[in-house]
Amino acid sequence: MPASSADLQVLADPTGAQNLSFSITTSPVYQSTPRTTTGLTTIALIISGAVLNNPFEADQTTVALDHNYSTGGYSFIDSCNGHPNDRRMYHYHGLPVCVSNAVDTAGQHSKMIGMAIDGFPVYGPNDTTGATPTDLDACNGHVGPTPEFPQGIYHYHLLSASPYSLSCLHGVVPTWATTHAH
Repeated sequence: MPASSADLQVLADPTGAQNLSFSITTSPVYQSTPRTTTGLTTIALIISGAVLNNPFEADQTTVALDHNYSTGGYSFIDSCNGHPNDRRMYHYHGLPVCVSNAVDTAGQHSKMIGMAIDGFPVYGPNDTTGATPTDLDACNGHVGPTPEFPQGIYHYHLLSASPYSLSCLHGVVPTWATTHAH
């Protein structure tokens, strides 16, 4: 009998390992009305072991990747589109290019690079034509075939341009995600 959820242990901080525990369903339930706020919390787990946050910084209006800055020769957001937060937890605000470049093939659908906390898969920027999908909803998602789900599934895409990350979720969100931030 297939499991209904997966417990994942994540070591997600290059400045010092942190042991985080998440429980994400493997049987996601699509909701026609999305949860429109993702807040300052983990919204997906990426295969690199780092987490994905929404596209915004703490003020929830500044798009992190659009307002990257450098000081002393160091960028706030690194070349993989991530940075540590005030608790030293490394996280992405958009497409983790270091991950997608390692697994994707030009001209093909992106490979699954993570799982959103609602249980739906997360992909890089390419659809079945090898181009950025033109039919994404407000959550950067759509239904269609993927390399891992050739029969089709609702899934999210992380993009190389704004809005970069997921600003809403179409699946049922677990209780842990609404009660505390990671």
